[in-house]
Amino acid sequence: MTIAEGIAALKLALDAGSKALDLLKFPKIDADAVRTEVRAMQDHVFSSQRALSEAEEENRQLRLKLDAQERFKSIEGDMEFRQDGDFFIRKSERDAGRVIPYCPTCLKKDRLDIPLEKSVAPGTFRCRVHGHTFTTRQHGVWQKSLFTGLNTEDENGSWTPQ
Repeated sequence: MTIAEGIAALKLALDAGSKALDLLKFPKIDADAVRTEVRAMQDHVFSSQRALSEAEEENRQLRLKLDAQERFKSIEGDMEFRQDGDFFIRKSERDAGRVIPYCPTCLKKDRLDIPLEKSVAPGTFRCRVHGHTFTTRQHGVWQKSLFTGLNTEDENGSWTPQ
């Protein structure tokens, strides 16, 4: 039921109330007729309440949708695409000294800011949602060093060529 239908139901309720009051003006009151008009009035009031509840729920859903769009717009404005890895990072995190890669598919298609998981191999990240793997130049250097035997792992678990 729309808001207009709810307002129309309220008008009908007022009309039924007026009819019931008019019936009370006669010297001989027809109780059944008054009862019928009062019931009609109640039905219309309930219809208008239902319409207003539905409109309130629709407003709530629209606010949630708008909040999500505003949140995404804010997130998207903070993102920067990194060609080395083909993923996004947040400018605010980069400025704070943290580089956390985010899945471009999740960001652009699903409108979610899902961090990529770091893989065992250096410079390799994986999206836990889509299963896509992203590699940086660091991975290529590490992979090349595997074949030449020139790689070492430091105390933080990072691989570096010698």
